[in-house]
Amino acid sequence: MMMSHSPQYFYIRVIEARDVSIRNHYYTSEPYVSLKKNGKDWPNKFTGCFPGREWWDQIFRFKIKRTNAEYINLEVRDRGTALLLVGSFWIGEVRINIRDFSDGLVHQKWFRLGNSLFKRHRRKPKGAIHLAFHLVSNKHVHPFSTPSVEVPQTFGEWIANNEKIQLRSELLPAASSSTSSSTSTSTSASKSSSSSHNSSKKKKEKRSSSSSKPSASKSSHKDGDNRRSSEPKESSKQAKRTGSEPPTGFLIDLSFTPKVQNHRRNGIVDPRVEAA
Repeated sequence: MMMSHSPQYFYIRVIEARDVSIRNHYYTSEPYVSLKKNGKDWPNKFTGCFPGREWWDQIFRFKIKRTNAEYINLEVRDRGTALLLVGSFWIGEVRINIRDFSDGLVHQKWFRLGNSLFKRHRRKPKGAIHLAFHLVSNKHVHPFSTPSVEVPQTFGEWIANNEKIQLRSELLPAASSSTSSSTSTSTSASKSSSSSHNSSKKKKEKRSSSSSKPSASKSSHKDGDNRRSSEPKESSKQAKRTGSEPPTGFLIDLSFTPKVQNHRRNGIVDPRVEAA
């Protein structure tokens, strides 16, 4: 069996608005507030309109069955009259979700008027509205009998708090960007130090390898010199064993020199030539 939930009652107190009056020389501004439940018009759900007045302090009640799905749309309009114009101008609106105030306590807040959710307007929204809310389970309960959870604020105090919040929101990204830049600089510095350390290691290795190469060449030169010096020693040893000395210099045939030829003509024979 499905249990039937008893309906609840949502009270909205429209207190005042600021910066919603349209200043014009042709007509007098008469702003008022129209309330809609779930996007539908309800009879007698609008405030009175008075010339140049932005204060209403009127209470409206809505019967609510589903707190998570239902909402109230408040639309601020201006009922101005001119010579040939009769009607109202859209100023701005705000949507109130009932689930945001389902705790059964009294809430009081300022809201910036925004764009429409159902219709596109040529005008840009302007101004703000001051509202109070109270969700009760019984229609016999007197609404707004307890003080609100939020501290009541004037329009000037609310603007000042919003400016502080905006400054904080602007400063937080700057601080995060500065910290990220500092971390990036530290990481880049560590990378540069590591790269310099690696480059110094590579230079040292190159120097050690270059120093080892000349030593190897020197040792090879020394080995060649030792081999060359050992070759004459071995040849001299072999000559001593055989009893003959190795030839040094060039051999000159003395038989063709002019002195030898003259001696032969004169009958003188050089024993060195004969031996040769």
